[in-house]
Amino acid sequence: MHTVHLYLTLFPTESLIASHLDPRAFAIYMATGTKRGSSEPLIFIEITGDTSSFVDPEHLKAELDKLPEGRIKHSLYLSIYRSLEQTPLANLGSLYLVTHDGRSLCLDPSDPPQFQEEENKFLYQELCPVRPLVVSNLHPTAFCKHMTHPDVKIHLPKIAFVHKRVVDLDQWSESGYYGGHYLASPSHVKSCFQSLDKAKGKYTKVIGRSRLQTFNYGLIDSGIYVGDAQEVLFYKMKSREELDAGHYAWAKSAQIL
Repeated sequence: MHTVHLYLTLFPTESLIASHLDPRAFAIYMATGTKRGSSEPLIFIEITGDTSSFVDPEHLKAELDKLPEGRIKHSLYLSIYRSLEQTPLANLGSLYLVTHDGRSLCLDPSDPPQFQEEENKFLYQELCPVRPLVVSNLHPTAFCKHMTHPDVKIHLPKIAFVHKRVVDLDQWSESGYYGGHYLASPSHVKSCFQSLDKAKGKYTKVIGRSRLQTFNYGLIDSGIYVGDAQEVLFYKMKSREELDAGHYAWAKSAQIL
């Protein structure tokens, strides 16, 4: 009997998928497919624990029973809509960052970091269920709770987002590659931050609404956050030193080293 794994994909699509493949094999399959020439990055989280509250076990069994004897199922889509919303945070395990050629970096959940009170310039790429690129004066945990709090007029039930690096906006030409980092000129990004300083009670400003077509892992700052108004999970990004020492092949594939 083959083990059935469940995965929540956050990028490039939001979905809940069952598979007989373990996380590393699933990463390779989803990134490269079975046809020559297929290649795309992927971000997903392995689902753990009792899933009966959000997965129909009878439907899952019926679909897997259709397989010829000895065959395995690479991917069985169980949901392609509101998948994050319907998955309890308690069931979210390790997160995997997958490069276009199927190499994966595993990040385990940990406690969110503490930020200094004076730190008030943050750049976030929302991943799921919406994808705007935004600046904010809220640190990641506060941003997550603000975006999902029911008292906020426009809010989300849950959110997954990336804390991205902010280059020196006054000397951006000396800050190294920024490419499609902002989807706008550095002067525009600077003006977005300034608008937050001037507008009392305003916490976010959208830079780009929905142009996330690829993902540059080298631009991740502290890591990836998933949460709601009560709880925030944090997946800490590994440092360049850690990548060089233990994940060199992945970092080369991700064009970080």
